[in-house]
Amino acid sequence: MPNLNADWNELANPEYKDKLAIPDPEKSGACKDFLAGFVSKYGWNALEGMAKNGMKVPGANKAALEAVTTGEVGILVAGVDYNAYSSIKKGEPLAMYYPKGGTIVNPRPAMILKSAPDAENAKKFMDYLLSDEVQQMVADAYLIPGRSDVKAKETPLEHIPQIPADWDAMMAMASETAAKLNALCK
Repeated sequence: MPNLNADWNELANPEYKDKLAIPDPEKSGACKDFLAGFVSKYGWNALEGMAKNGMKVPGANKAALEAVTTGEVGILVAGVDYNAYSSIKKGEPLAMYYPKGGTIVNPRPAMILKSAPDAENAKKFMDYLLSDEVQQMVADAYLIPGRSDVKAKETPLEHIPQIPADWDAMMAMASETAAKLNALCK
């Protein structure tokens, strides 16, 4: 869909009927987190509208993206950006955009527990994870590096509109939210 700039609630409009897919949130942790954050901030109206508009749930992240690359639908809601960027690099005619209403950015933390049995080696491993080499590998995989001096290959974190995440509240409702979305889209 060329020049798409709709915000989330607009995707429930008639012009997007049968043009939407979303990963199965019971199979995609990223989508499950997105839904919990989205519903926490905005409620269900937009998602219910998208479901009534024929939004499909083709499967986990890869299957959902394939629904777009094969032309079954034109828009993937809550897909993982690194899969889309990889597909674009392989020549798929896709475009990425982040609705102004924001999205959830999934953190991928690494830490050393106070009770770590080998804290010295754990620190060495953390140093390795944060090294120039590994952070560049992260960027090359279209993920957002953990260091601000290593630039993302595509959209930098500061240019991604974000929904503020209350992870405790989101995790408390995530499974129920995922199941409800799947039920709405059947």
